[in-house]
Amino acid sequence: MSVMVEFCESNLSAGTEEVRLRLLENPEIDVEVMEYGCLSHCELCLLHPYALVGGEVVVGENPDDLYEKILEAVKKKEEEDEMWKKLGF
Repeated sequence: MSVMVEFCESNLSAGTEEVRLRLLENPEIDVEVMEYGCLSHCELCLLHPYALVGGEVVVGENPDDLYEKILEAVKKKEEEDEMWKKLGF
């Protein structure tokens, strides 16, 4: 089951466009990448590259840091999903 990663168009200049493209080009991860006009996290948008991963905010100091943190968050979400499946949910 793919993990949703959402980006704010207003934050693309902070380097998230590069991160978005890297995610789309990475065949080793199962993500659904979406881009919206605004994600309503304007205080973050002005200061840092960020994204929502499975609905949770992930913030990086720079695009490379954000990419690594997104990969970690995706892995965590996949592990949680697998745990719930084993429990029958």
